[in-house]
Amino acid sequence: MSAASLAIAILALAVASQAASEASVDVKKCKELGFTGEASCSACNTLAELVKDADLVNECKSCCKPDESMVKYISATLEVCPHRLSAWPEIQYFVEKMSKDVKGLKVAMIENVTPRLRLKREDGKSEVMRVEQWKRGAFAEFVKERVTAATSKKSKH
Repeated sequence: MSAASLAIAILALAVASQAASEASVDVKKCKELGFTGEASCSACNTLAELVKDADLVNECKSCCKPDESMVKYISATLEVCPHRLSAWPEIQYFVEKMSKDVKGLKVAMIENVTPRLRLKREDGKSEVMRVEQWKRGAFAEFVKERVTAATSKKSKH
């Protein structure tokens, strides 16, 4: 990390720490752990994908705040190619062992697609996310946090 990057990170930490004093997390504990209390919980999910340290991720989640401006979706469809599914073992495991238990998620087998998550918003617009690098638990967590059908009612799919 360059000196400039370090200085920017320290400044951001100081500003966020000051703002965190009004947050509902234990600010002192979070500061001791190296967190500001201002990170959104979705940042902890990203951290979990990048590092394999469960304790660090749990500490992050204890110091994060829900992202109220987070886009919510009314449906989610995981699109995968049935013939190439074995190329992505995490996705294959999720599809075969976990996907049926995730409310609000439909799995669609489509020839020659790279794994992707198709999300539909209330305004009818759709978004597509590439997910071939996601870990198996990330799908369930993402759908639980971001798809309203997963929390409000059973999916129509």
